[in-house]
Formats: sequence, C-alpha cells, structure tokens
Amino acid sequence: SVWTIDLAYLLSEFGVTCEFISAAPTMDVASYSGSAFYAESLAEDAGRVQRLLAKAAQENVVVRKATLSAAELWNLMSEEETLVIALVDATLLHNRAAASRAAAAAAAAAAAKGKATPPSSVNYLGHYVLIVGLDDGRGGFVVNDPARDDERTFVHAETLEAARCAEGTDQDLILVPIYEQSTGPTVPPPGEVPKIVR
Repeated sequence: SVWTIDLAYLLSEFGVTCEFISAAPTMDVASYSGSAFYAESLAEDAGRVQRLLAKAAQENVVVRKATLSAAELWNLMSEEETLVIALVDATLLHNRAAASRAAAAAAAAAAAKGKATPPSSVNYLGHYVLIVGLDDGRGGFVVNDPARDDERTFVHAETLEAARCAEGTDQDLILVPIYEQSTGPTVPPPGEVPKIVR
C-alpha cells in the first residue's frame, strides 16, 4: 500500500520541493495493528516505511513532526502559494453529517490525550486528495479527488477537517510550494539506484 512517506520520496525523486508534516512521523506497528484498513499489508509495509523515515534526512526528503490547525490550513490556502496533499478518511470526506460528528469526537479525544490517536475504526478508509484552493463564499475548499468522476469538487471546511484529522491519518500533509521551480526527475549516476529504491 502507499504511505505518505512514499509520496514524499516520489515527489523528491521528480524534483518537486515538498515538506511532509505529520502528528506522528514514525512507524509504530503496534498502533496500527488494530486497524482493519492496515491489517492486510502492515507486516509487508512496516520495514519499508521505517527505512524510508529513517533515511529521509540523508535523502533530502523533508519530514517534520507538526500539525496544522483548521485556521492554519485555511490561512495557508488563502495565500495561494501552496498545494496540499492530504491523507483523509474517505468515509468522512463526502458525508457532511458524519464528518461533523467525527470532528467533535476527534477534537474531544485530541484534547483529552494531547496527541494523535491510533487508528482503530474498522470503517477507516485512507485516501489522498489534493487541496488546490478555497471557496470563501461557501466556506470550504476546492479539492481534486481522483476517486470521484467530478475530480475537482467542493468540500466544506468542517468536513475536510474531520476527514483529515480522523483516526488513522496522523494528520499527514505534504506541502508543495506552487512557485518553486522543479528540477525535474533525478537521474541516478551509473551504477546507482533511484532514491525510492534505495
């Protein structure tokens, strides 16, 4: 399966400047073991993800322990200088009522624990979307969702917040500055393998 660190490495390999931020930029296998979503591939993924995280700085892949509040994400997008790849719970993304309930529950849990909670919900469905802008008039975000026929869609701010802060996401975001020039794909020297393979 694809983890956020995989995407960060691939973007870096293609010369795209980016920063991967997460509430938990580590791989604690025990915290994912109760999740049906991760169960099938967890044993296979764990070693790879741990290696990628451990080698990130050496490979010039920027990984930082951090989260963005709803206001910080809104302000970042209002500057129109960044694209954001967000790991979301797809079961909440287009279900506003469920998302509102989940947002309240997530906020209460986060306040009580002071940190991200491990994924435990059998209903969790990890999915990546690209946040491309704001729709001030309707109070939400313009999102490219590759799982939808109408790929570019509107998502209410509170719905996106619930989906990206759901258990299992670790609030993973990849921030991509729009106006930074890409260096293009990195061609490894003869005898070396690409970064993602290393």
